[in-house]
Amino acid sequence: MSRLSEENLMSDEIREKALKVEEMLPRLMRSLYRPQENDPLQQLPVAQLRVLRILFGSPKSHSAVSEELGISVSAVTQVANRLEHLSLLERVESPVDRRVKHLKLTVYGLKCMKERQEYRVMRTMEILKFLPDESQQKLLAVLDELLEGCAKVQEQDKKSILASELGQIGVLSVLSGEATA
Repeated sequence: MSRLSEENLMSDEIREKALKVEEMLPRLMRSLYRPQENDPLQQLPVAQLRVLRILFGSPKSHSAVSEELGISVSAVTQVANRLEHLSLLERVESPVDRRVKHLKLTVYGLKCMKERQEYRVMRTMEILKFLPDESQQKLLAVLDELLEGCAKVQEQDKKSILASELGQIGVLSVLSGEATA
């Protein structure tokens, strides 16, 4: 078998696995994290839930949330405005720089997120009971590996974006006559 056809075969095999993962993960998430009936966050759009989840750890600046989600700062501001209107988050001064505002969960927002997390943990515990301990350990190990793979791809993406931006700067400097021979 030629090298090219081996690569195509591997590519096809990986694609089939990727399609399976793409199909399974949403089903798994829907099953694991089926909304609780009395969850006040149940009707929030995904973007707002993602911001709440990021802030559940600690307050962050608009730009930190923007970077973590891969969306513009103005989009974060719009989401934050809606969450602030719902009394789920507030803007507070940075302890380091008073000019910078951080987004922080309110007491109510923190309460909602803790209840949501506890429900999800309890639901996951119920599901994990059906797996032998060895399978539970394997699952955690595979999820760790998957997260490591995600981090590597994100790093590659950042390098590609940077290379593209540097290439654009180079083209612009050549076009403007700033390049030196």
